[in-house]
Amino acid sequence: MSVGKEGLEYEQKVLSVVVEQIHNTNLKLKPATSTAGFSAHEPDLVLISKANNKPINIEIKKDKEAQMGGGSFNYDSNSGKFFPAEGTEIDPEIQSKIIDVLQTKKKSIDNLLDYAKNKNPIMLAEKTNGFPLNATKKVWEELTTQRFLVPLNGKVAVDTAFLYKHYRKKNCYYIQIGGSGLYYLDSNPLNLPIPQLRINMNVELRLGRGGSRMNVKLQEQVASGNMRAQGRLNGKMLVASPMSLDIPGHFEKLFGTVN
Repeated sequence: MSVGKEGLEYEQKVLSVVVEQIHNTNLKLKPATSTAGFSAHEPDLVLISKANNKPINIEIKKDKEAQMGGGSFNYDSNSGKFFPAEGTEIDPEIQSKIIDVLQTKKKSIDNLLDYAKNKNPIMLAEKTNGFPLNATKKVWEELTTQRFLVPLNGKVAVDTAFLYKHYRKKNCYYIQIGGSGLYYLDSNPLNLPIPQLRINMNVELRLGRGGSRMNVKLQEQVASGNMRAQGRLNGKMLVASPMSLDIPGHFEKLFGTVN
């Protein structure tokens, strides 16, 4: 999952505060650490124990409205079936709920694909049989202005176990949320004096596209997109943590005795 400009700026803010305090602990930053930024597979902040070289992985989100965890789904219009995109690993029960919601969007998706086939240059139209959809930047803009994307939006209610499983795959058990503080996820292996993140959330569904690239044969910008499934907290219910990595002094208090 990509991170927007504000998200990257917040990650850098946290990193700069940590750098000012880490020399007073038994930890160090992973070599060449900036932040993971645009990586969907690496934690945002990696601390290394000087004693045993073991990592402490921390996820960073700019605020309680940020997207957290998820994946993408493809669609085969010939069979009418949805399936996880490569690299997407979601709990089977939640995946089943997501596909159930996507099934209710099939008519709107087929309408969008028919429009794209008629508008796409023939070279791209021949490949348009579902998602991922490859289309010119102009076609994507038309799909947006003609409001083909809006009917595809949906939600699936889940609990924070969705996040626990997602970040466990990164060996990540801590999350810093801007404006709310530091929490532990599935477990608290360092026994830090912080609360567990326990709150209802939704998996939001939408058709999203990646960055565009120049197609040499067409001499046009082309982008690919599929159905995105991204978690988002019910931020109104989130109780603030007493500790936050973006506050000077808090990192040292939390990690000063961690070996």
